[in-house]
Amino acid sequence: GSGIGDGHKVQQPGDDAGVVQCEDGTTKACFVYLGEHNGVLSCYEGVQLCEDGRYGPCEEGIVVKRLRTSGPAGMRVMSLSDAGACEDNPCDPSCQVFDEEPDGGLSLESETQGPTWQTGPSGDGNWPTGWADRGIVEPCKSNNDCQHDQYCFEPETGPCAHSKCATGGALVPSCDSCVEAVCDVMPTCCAQGTATPTGLVFEDTFSAGNAKGWTLAGDWEIDTAKAGFNDPSVDTTPTGDEQLAGTTVGGKYSKSHNAAMTSPIIDTSGSGRLVLTLRSWERFYDGDDDGYLDVSTDGGSSWSQIYATSAKANEWKSLSFDLGSYRSTQFRMRFRLVSNGDNDADGGWSIDDVTITNIPFLFAETFSGLNSQGWTLQGEGEIGAAVAGSYDDPGDDTTSGSTDKRLAGTDIGERYEDNRDESMTTPTLDVAGVGPLTLTLRSWEQLESGYDTGRIYVSSNNGTSWTQIYSTSAESSSWKSLSFDISAHRSTQFKLRFRLMTDGSVRNGGWSLDDIFIAGFACRGVGDVCDASHSCCQGLSCSGGVCGPAWSAGCIDKVGEVCGSYCPQTGDCDHAVCLEGGPLDSSCDTCAAQICALDPKCCTDEWDAYCVAKVGPVCNQTCAPLQADCRPFNPGEVNPYCSETGKPDLTAGVPCGNTVPICNRGDATLPANTAYFFFIPGASADSENIDGFTECEVAEAPPTASKRCAIYEAIPAGECRNLVCDSGTINAGGIAVNPIPGTGFSGWYSGKYGEAYTPVAECNCQNNWTWFKKSPAIACGEPSCLSTTVEAKIPTVNMFIAFDKSGSMCAP
Repeated sequence: GSGIGDGHKVQQPGDDAGVVQCEDGTTKACFVYLGEHNGVLSCYEGVQLCEDGRYGPCEEGIVVKRLRTSGPAGMRVMSLSDAGACEDNPCDPSCQVFDEEPDGGLSLESETQGPTWQTGPSGDGNWPTGWADRGIVEPCKSNNDCQHDQYCFEPETGPCAHSKCATGGALVPSCDSCVEAVCDVMPTCCAQGTATPTGLVFEDTFSAGNAKGWTLAGDWEIDTAKAGFNDPSVDTTPTGDEQLAGTTVGGKYSKSHNAAMTSPIIDTSGSGRLVLTLRSWERFYDGDDDGYLDVSTDGGSSWSQIYATSAKANEWKSLSFDLGSYRSTQFRMRFRLVSNGDNDADGGWSIDDVTITNIPFLFAETFSGLNSQGWTLQGEGEIGAAVAGSYDDPGDDTTSGSTDKRLAGTDIGERYEDNRDESMTTPTLDVAGVGPLTLTLRSWEQLESGYDTGRIYVSSNNGTSWTQIYSTSAESSSWKSLSFDISAHRSTQFKLRFRLMTDGSVRNGGWSLDDIFIAGFACRGVGDVCDASHSCCQGLSCSGGVCGPAWSAGCIDKVGEVCGSYCPQTGDCDHAVCLEGGPLDSSCDTCAAQICALDPKCCTDEWDAYCVAKVGPVCNQTCAPLQADCRPFNPGEVNPYCSETGKPDLTAGVPCGNTVPICNRGDATLPANTAYFFFIPGASADSENIDGFTECEVAEAPPTASKRCAIYEAIPAGECRNLVCDSGTINAGGIAVNPIPGTGFSGWYSGKYGEAYTPVAECNCQNNWTWFKKSPAIACGEPSCLSTTVEAKIPTVNMFIAFDKSGSMCAP
């Protein structure tokens, strides 16, 4: 079959297991006739490998163009020995020329100089007359480096942090021309600066010492961790600097100590769920000494205690506090250690990774807009202003700064009914994202204790099924705060339901609700806080807890779409198992699954050199270096990155005589007479540019002698047509197919042809150029022998032999 990098296979006529016998492992050249158009042959030239005593299909070849030739008139081929099997094949030199060696061998007895063999690299004048200079750059980095209906396979990457064919960190645009082109169309693939975490209000890891401006009093200091006197030997920040804050780091705190480490003023105003998190190492002497965490909303004039400890532990622990009641433009916090003077001291209090984060509300309901959010009310539930009534219902709501007193409840100001099952349900909510997802609310529960019940449910499938997270039968006349971790229920189809069920006797005031908030990070763009164990960054990377640019699988796809280069793939993996890069999904390929079973980090952290090294011994596969070579398209082959674009992808082959092969590697037919190619005579050229004509860029005016050639036949996807230029002989220079016209080009074109030039829309603008030697004129050669690297005509040996078929000259 035909496929990128698979090596096209063509069945050679006459290959029959009963006829062709060979030694396993031997090869022979093969030639397959594909067709003829305007006197130009299309031939596939490859090799056949002998397996199980017979030659296999013709493969690992290329498609070449030749003029059809015929032998001298009036002559026929004769042989001195029996001829081998040979079908009429105009593409096979062995069917036209017999190569024989006499039994005694052949020796040249002459003082005449033998033929001169043509050697040397392309373009230095040593190649045989009439052959095209391929004009390619290998190893190739993009399709701009390839011409003649070829594509760049396994492209080389410039001095970048990693291969552009592997996932990983964001790449710097200037490291590679293809990377730069990808970054232009997909900026999230490349490092364009440092993202700032959305919602991060304050953060200090103490890695930069006291850069944040803490006020240090008494024994408090910021220093490198030291293990003495039960203090921690390392910090908790994964940077390796081991910096932290503490009391007498590496030593005992003082007796009769009462001093604090106080933060600078922090602006914590705004909306959302405000959370303080930190890491704490608490080593106090026998419970006699204490540590306190206080907060202030007036710059430190007054303080509120939110945490106290007298622990005697030898480990780090995580602390988290809701600061929603302490929003202020003058917020401060302080860590205070108080010791008495009667007993000994100990290691003290160490602090690290202090963070205040404003977690946005994914859903917020204060009922100030009544039922503007679209709750579904079933039964006696209603939304309105609070009415205390005679049954212990609340007389006010709980929304800060509100004057409308609006809330939700059952028969507001009245008693609920007997034998009821009623509910209040949110519309469908999108709470997908990452990290903790928290539901908070205020609840007034005036129920018949032990008989009537209020319950809270959540659903992650739009209400198909429900999970109960709370139940109450309280008979209370006050508001209370409820908080639930609903992270396990993240979904784009989330619903929340409050349900009241009553029995047949005793009716109370009922259940009232207010200030219902769901807080969490949606994590959908650059700068959003994220968790590396989740994939909610939508193709970005989660690095340092922040969604940021990354060279993702989508960027690798752009290497094909934008640069026309084909990256090696393994199964459904983000990148090939032979390339270092981001972690692979173990389900993407059996080899990846085997390696990840041995070392899970290959599928969780990084597919590094260790994982690549395991491909050989574990999967019995060989990881060869990237090819980075220009490969010809096979018959019928199309550009896989043009799939479902509905556009053609035009390429030009090597001119042959007065014909130019124009191919369509897209996924839609190019209609006849809708596009042109242009011949630029005497062009100076490199792999990307022909006298100002640069692939994928606006073309300026070409030389005056340039010619327009119509693509006068329709070209279906995957096919080529040998087209005769209707504007004269093509003898040297370059070919530009369907260029993008600039002002100068448009003026030249309309002045010469009296009409406007409009290029057809292509799925890819790469590989639209072909250039070749300027002198002498290009001509189609005779059938030639193939080498693996170059083509050269083999000088012939002419033998004139006289013999007597009648036997009259033989001795008696």
